[in-house]
Amino acid sequence: MNQLLYLDTARLGRMAAMAQQLDQAFLRFAAEEGGSAYFDRFFATGAAALPTHLQDSHPSLEQWTGIAGFQRQLAELAVTHGNDYPILIANRSAQLMKLGGRLLFHPCRRVLTTDLDWPNYRSILESEAFRANRGINVLPIRDALMRADCTEAEVVERFRLAFGRNQCDGLFLTAVSHDGFRLPVAKIVQTIESIHHARFVVVDGAQDFCHAGSDLRFCDLYITGSHKWLAALRPLGVGFYGRQLSRSLIETVLKRMESTNEIDDPLLRLLRDSRQDG
Repeated sequence: MNQLLYLDTARLGRMAAMAQQLDQAFLRFAAEEGGSAYFDRFFATGAAALPTHLQDSHPSLEQWTGIAGFQRQLAELAVTHGNDYPILIANRSAQLMKLGGRLLFHPCRRVLTTDLDWPNYRSILESEAFRANRGINVLPIRDALMRADCTEAEVVERFRLAFGRNQCDGLFLTAVSHDGFRLPVAKIVQTIESIHHARFVVVDGAQDFCHAGSDLRFCDLYITGSHKWLAALRPLGVGFYGRQLSRSLIETVLKRMESTNEIDDPLLRLLRDSRQDG
């Protein structure tokens, strides 16, 4: 089988039985407690902080270990090479893509991407390029992957040539496309950076995380969600900072976009504030 084809495509899929059980238990808890102090305590620190009678009446919620616990569990999934990756969690992954686009065109004058992009993400990328008066080059790769007449090495070489020929200095890569085509992200970035300087790299890992063996070391921002790998149905947005050198830039740009309401995601702000308060 073609190693660049990944057949589990972007269908929403069924909701896992455990996710359904926890969803129903949480809704019952919210209906009974509303916005009480118990609810805030549960959300922030986990079910263990609730009085015994509430723990007994909502036993399924014991798996929620609070905000810090949730972030720690996500980090454990991402850490495959011993790195500590800061995490962003948002109601919508599009908000994280807006951040990714802004970050790309902060240091980069021309970004290389492909015709595998999710249409909404491409639209965001184009809007950010227009805003910054910067450029995008689109490498057509879909037809070659569809015909299976292009090896992995040839795909990597196409990226190397396109990056240099068009004088690009940034990358937006779709690790696995919504229709099942897979890019060798690590090899592409390594090959390009052995010759050129990629100032910033953003990876769309929505169909990749916990499915196809992602490696966060080769990007600055990795964007994914919960609807596929967690079988949670809800498209929660999750972002990981990849490389150490760009982390301060990510924090600075995110704070600026939140202060101007260019990113307006209550969950993202709430979890960031809770982390800072803790």
